[in-house]
Amino acid sequence: MDFIRVMAQRMFSGKPEELKYTVINTFEDYEERRYAETKFASIEIKGAASYKDASVEGWKKLFAYLASGNDKKVNINMTVPVCIDIFPEIEDLTEMKMDFVVSFLLPEKHHTNTPQPKDDAIKIRSTPERVVYVRTFGGFAYDKEIKSEIQKLKESLGDKTFAKDVYYFCAYDSPMKLTGRRNEVWLVKE
Repeated sequence: MDFIRVMAQRMFSGKPEELKYTVINTFEDYEERRYAETKFASIEIKGAASYKDASVEGWKKLFAYLASGNDKKVNINMTVPVCIDIFPEIEDLTEMKMDFVVSFLLPEKHHTNTPQPKDDAIKIRSTPERVVYVRTFGGFAYDKEIKSEIQKLKESLGDKTFAKDVYYFCAYDSPMKLTGRRNEVWLVKE
């Protein structure tokens, strides 16, 4: 019953806290943004059959952490986006390894004295300030769409340099939202 109550609160409690950023430049089909240092609860999913499988498995475990599965036994509010680190198999970013890191942004009030996960697989990690190239797109995203959008972003960047060892898919909406969805792919500026 507690799971249902917590899930309902998160789905219907209004707009969730969102990762803050500053837009540096806006281009025709992408933005260059600066993100401050922040904290995430993250879990590594190895050998998943697809991005979708990794995201479902990671989401379930991270949701348990948010729903009092932590040392302080507190419910932690859902935030956006949910980010997934995707590791390319080859440098041109056309193929994914089937290892992912699924991450929930921690609300700012939990950046200090962060509740620690009961599940040892979940890690609290800080990300440094960084500049990111971001392409936004709608709809439901699966492996094919993510790969297509990252290729479009890469092509739009031309000769700009970015990290090639990882890219990010970020989702802002509940799976129950059918229209007007917001998704992003990120490449970290070098």
